Amino acid sequence: MRSSPVTTLPQNATLTRFQSTSLTLLRWVLALSALFEATRAFLLLAAQPYFFELTLRPLLDPIITRQYGLFSIPAALFYGLLVVNPVLYSRFLWIAIGQRVLEIFLVLRDPFYVTLPFAHQALVIAPSVAFLLLLLALHPRWRYRSSPTPLIKTDVPAAALPLRRLMLFFGSFQLFWAGASIIYLQLGAELIDYPITDIFITQQQGVAVFIIAATSLMVASHVTRYRTLAWVAITSQGLGVLNSAYESSVGTITLYQAGVQWAIQALIIGAFAYAYYKVPADPINT
Repeated sequence: MRSSPVTTLPQNATLTRFQSTSLTLLRWVLALSALFEATRAFLLLAAQPYFFELTLRPLLDPIITRQYGLFSIPAALFYGLLVVNPVLYSRFLWIAIGQRVLEIFLVLRDPFYVTLPFAHQALVIAPSVAFLLLLLALHPRWRYRSSPTPLIKTDVPAAALPLRRLMLFFGSFQLFWAGASIIYLQLGAELIDYPITDIFITQQQGVAVFIIAATSLMVASHVTRYRTLAWVAITSQGLGVLNSAYESSVGTITLYQAGVQWAIQALIIGAFAYAYYKVPADPINT
């Protein structure tokens, strides 16, 4: 089945009634996705027993569960930023679609869930299935004429190069950790010297890290146009500071280890701030 061609429109074009309605519905879906991620973050951080009651699972590892909650906050921000201009950020919708596909796949192959009746499995994956179908149905089939045609913009202004390089490095690093959390779990456990006691939650956390990684790499493809989405990466580092403090307080890591992490995170946040504000404004965003 051939996909519908992408229609290009002038930046100030008047949308048809169908396009306008689809765009409004898409914004609602993205807003609900942001609310869903924010609610998940709250439950994982402040009401873990209730979260596991909803997902029909036992609570095995409060530490990794709390980390999953922290990574869900940048995911909520990701969806919230997409609401602003889903057409401009249409390529980022594929990251959202990929997230839902991964979530469904992980539930359907999890040894715990496969032992449950199908009705219980369907209940758990229902939100991801609903969001996936809606995103696929409402994905814009048009694009502003002034939006980038190539996937990667090569003629990057010199002032934007620091952010591009930083996003490429950070995105690649986070993509490695997403793979270590979803696929090569033992490698991730050895690198951070922390035993895996809940494979499923570790993999779900990896999906949240995937959003951060893929968003960072997509921002690098056109930094002047997509730099606002860099806040997803910046936020993850700010939350990392809080996570290091928490783990130090409960004894998961030593104060010295926390200090090393704080120094690295402060360096990254500072580099982000410097590079972010050097990027020249893109006409389509002004």
